[in-house]
Amino acid sequence: PWNVIALADPFAAGDGAMLAQLLADVPGATGLVIVGPHATRTSGPIVVAVEDVERLPHMLRAAERLASDTGERLIVLLVGESPFEAGELEAVARLALSERNDIELAQTLVTYGNAGVVAEALRRMRGGFVISHVGGLVVPEGGDLRALAAVLEGPLFLVR
Repeated sequence: PWNVIALADPFAAGDGAMLAQLLADVPGATGLVIVGPHATRTSGPIVVAVEDVERLPHMLRAAERLASDTGERLIVLLVGESPFEAGELEAVARLALSERNDIELAQTLVTYGNAGVVAEALRRMRGGFVISHVGGLVVPEGGDLRALAAVLEGPLFLVR
């Protein structure tokens, strides 16, 4: 089921806690669709920002469903805080995606805890739609969304 909450107003830099709370308050929701204050893009690749490999299958299903309707290509962006974490994430993801030639695997990011690194990578990818989750570096739970708000040009689908 696709029980998705779509917010009408763009998110602001301090809305991380509110977004997490909204998902917590609506337990039947699959996710949340939001846009930043600079949203102008509705076309471009579907970028799946993965920080936890266990979320990869669920996030890919959402991306594949969007891609089937839009015809856009899929890009998986792996995000790790340390070189070790990024390496482990990449190894598991490469195994999981080894037979998939319809998905582009972007260079794995090592962020050292800096959310701006992820935001800059998303800006460069010029995604028409980004899929992520609350509670990581892309959308820190209760954290500062300033870097993301400054660069996000299209919708962001936050999955559980």
